[in-house]
Amino acid sequence: KIARNLSKKNFFAQVGLMVFVLSAKQAMAYTKVVAAQKLIEESQSRQAVEIYRGLENTMSGTGFFWSNYGYALCSIRNFNDGIEKLELANKLSSLPSTYLILGNAYKRIKRYEDAKQCFQFLHNVQPSKFRPYVELFKLYTLQKDTLNATLIAEEIVDKKAKVPSEEVNNIKQMAIKFLNAN
Repeated sequence: KIARNLSKKNFFAQVGLMVFVLSAKQAMAYTKVVAAQKLIEESQSRQAVEIYRGLENTMSGTGFFWSNYGYALCSIRNFNDGIEKLELANKLSSLPSTYLILGNAYKRIKRYEDAKQCFQFLHNVQPSKFRPYVELFKLYTLQKDTLNATLIAEEIVDKKAKVPSEEVNNIKQMAIKFLNAN
């Protein structure tokens, strides 16, 4: 009976130690992710990609990691690998920022239908935001889809801003200019 209690205590001690070690690894990895994000902000995406590459096994279960990694890859114009990471991020979480980055990456490699799906998803989950409308508008104008571009431009003009800003005014002016020209 004593041996069984000791082995249970030993087992729980070992599990506790493993959790502590894993938590320490995760904390160190998270610190590196933050450092990589800072590098991206400083236009040093290549260095950030190297940091992310070294963290793939440690951080593989987190959507924000794959989203940031994908963004870094797209920042250095490695769109195919970036898209792969961003798609993985979307399987693990549904961060709106990932859909925006992914949609723009698809657009860059001319996968317009995939880009449209990302922007429409954002349009549906963030109806109060202007960004999804702008991205759809830009995509439709790029494709010379005047009908859908006009519909989105009209939505932009009619849309009320939660917080009025110069950016919103510029977006509305862009839509008005398009509508007047078409």
